[in-house]
Amino acid sequence: MKLALIQMRCEKGALAANLFAIATYYGAAVAEGAEIVAFPEMSYTGYVDPTRYPAAVLRLDGPEVARLVALTRAQPATLIAGLVEANPGGEHAASAKPFITQVVARDGALLGFYRKLTIQAEEAAWFAPGAGVPVFRHGALTFGVAICADIGNPAVFAACAAGGARLVFELAAPGLYGEQVTRNWRSGF
Repeated sequence: MKLALIQMRCEKGALAANLFAIATYYGAAVAEGAEIVAFPEMSYTGYVDPTRYPAAVLRLDGPEVARLVALTRAQPATLIAGLVEANPGGEHAASAKPFITQVVARDGALLGFYRKLTIQAEEAAWFAPGAGVPVFRHGALTFGVAICADIGNPAVFAACAAGGARLVFELAAPGLYGEQVTRNWRSGF
């Protein structure tokens, strides 16, 4: 099975530009035969402070996510992309912290989503942790999704394995930590 793991520049709150980039990379990966194309954490919305970019906080049943999912219509590849998701639950949903979410889509349909479980201290003021660890299928492959800091949480990977996952995509926002000035693909990053 051919996989494409995309690292891209994800501008903060630039939904149209980020969707265009996702569509371009997804199309190119599909043309090369990729069966699953995975994008970084918050690839659609950019890694945003949701209080400063409220328009980048998306509903799974909203038009922005519908446009993302539509990219997969009549395509053979599963798409995994990240966004800031409006918290749909609770009595005070409008004031509830949003989730860091990866959506999984294929054939023009939203197959499901994973909400990041491991919220770091610097994210706690903005985001709520998810609950549960789903697994997904593409053909004979059962796979899971982990997001950024989940890499240090063995419970996420154990739950994926318990659900039958043979592969876990660890998807993180690029360039959040470390020296940034000279970091680029030419110098080995």
